[in-house]
Amino acid sequence: MTGQPQPAWTFYSQLQQLYAVEYLGSDTQHLPENTGVLVLIHPQNYNENLLYEIDQYALQGGKVLLFVDPHNESDQMAMMAGAMSGGNSSSLERLTAAWGIEFDTSKVLLDAMAGLDIRTQTGDVARHFGFVGFNAEQLDRDDIVTANLELINGASFGVLSKAKGSRSNWLPIIKSTVNTDLLDVVSYAQTTDPLTLSGNIKVIINHMYWLREF
Repeated sequence: MTGQPQPAWTFYSQLQQLYAVEYLGSDTQHLPENTGVLVLIHPQNYNENLLYEIDQYALQGGKVLLFVDPHNESDQMAMMAGAMSGGNSSSLERLTAAWGIEFDTSKVLLDAMAGLDIRTQTGDVARHFGFVGFNAEQLDRDDIVTANLELINGASFGVLSKAKGSRSNWLPIIKSTVNTDLLDVVSYAQTTDPLTLSGNIKVIINHMYWLREF
């Protein structure tokens, strides 16, 4: 929007300090040989050959870090377009379903207990159920990924669940609280008032939404 190049994400720069990192576009046909870890961030519109290569890599024991999102807020232009069409979510359902993972790209998590207080447009402070902070009670204290973390803040989380009949190993390392609900992504994106958003919580359920491995 400003015409200026965006700096690399901090985590990407840190990875480059420790590993040989190769960026792959969505039009990639083949994964590089001797790939140690495959990181997929907000995958969208992968071609058939790339989907096949990713599936085979995973089935052969390759390490995959997959980050899927029902409502990507890091790309403002895409987010505004997606708010109207519901098309700003990740799209890798064909592979996740085959791997025994269910991910609803049309739903965003609302968490009443973990919601963060934000400053509204009128200058008041209100709790936003879509902007959440998970503390030690929601984090797995035995897993090396989350053992030393005290708080994880985020927005517009999606929900992962184990598919019925799946034989995958299921080790959640982040869980929502007991006071949660799901809201369709279009309604979420079009609701700017956190007080209006809070009126959408109708049930009390518990969701798990990060896999360590499968």
